[in-house]
Amino acid sequence: MKYLYFKQDGTLWIKAKSPAADLVAEYPNPIAVEDDYDTMIDDASIVVDDGMPSARREKTRSEIESELSYATKRKAEYPPVTDYIDGVVKGDQSQIDAYVAACQAVKAKYPKPV
Repeated sequence: MKYLYFKQDGTLWIKAKSPAADLVAEYPNPIAVEDDYDTMIDDASIVVDDGMPSARREKTRSEIESELSYATKRKAEYPPVTDYIDGVVKGDQSQIDAYVAACQAVKAKYPKPV
């Protein structure tokens, strides 16, 4: 996974390999995407000379969000499964219930399309 941080105007600012609290403070709500996700797009509005490669630009936050599937969005927000396993090993039902509740909240936030 890589994490994309955006300026307030929706332009991509930073790509990171892991979530970083200091970045989240300045650029809230990063988007998690697969490592091979291409953040570039061909931009027909930019005129280039003949023989030159097509112009490309970074996608905006809204363009990226519209491309991500509900499954990708869920994957990025689910709590770590180790939280669940830890609760099972310790016999801590409240920890297990908290894990299940967190998963259900993610499912409600990103419902499966019908």
